[in-house]
Parts: sequence; structure tokens; C-alpha cells
Amino acid sequence: AGTRTAQDHLPGMPAEELTQYAVLLDEEVPDVFKWLTGQEEPPEHLASNAVYRRVKKYVDARVEVVDEAGTRTAGGKDWLRGWNDHNKYPGNQ
Repeated sequence: AGTRTAQDHLPGMPAEELTQYAVLLDEEVPDVFKWLTGQEEPPEHLASNAVYRRVKKYVDARVEVVDEAGTRTAGGKDWLRGWNDHNKYPGNQ
């Protein structure tokens, strides 16, 4: 989720969820990206993490919005973008 979401939710988050959020933040960013975008399955410790699941739901909703042009790669495959995708798919950057 974006910074705005963290600003909105972190101050009121219970201690247990803050701990779960910290577990998510300890992961490598490229891995988290792959898990959140469905390129790879997350490890069990995140799949069962309520905060990760909430962030995943947030990301899934936004991916569906930008996928209207059919530009999303199928699950389990690398999500590669070309240098000129912004020309091919205006508004999907």
C-alpha cells in the first residue's frame, strides 16, 4: 500500500498488527512486489499475516483498475515492462 495508507492506518494499529507490519517491512522489496502482484506465492509466514493480506487486497483492487487495457502478465510469470510501455498504453504507467 502507499504511504498515504500507512499514514492513515499505522497510528491506530494494535501492537500485534504493528508487529505483523514490521515482519512485512523486513522482507526484500523485489520479493514483496512479486508476492503482491501475484508473480509468486508469498511464504506461509506472510500468507497468514493479516496485515500482508490487507495490503494484498489493496494492491489487487488497484491492479484490476490499471489492467483494463489487458497489460498485466499472468500469475507465475515475470512482470516485465518495456521502456516505451507508456506510449503503448497511455494512462497505464
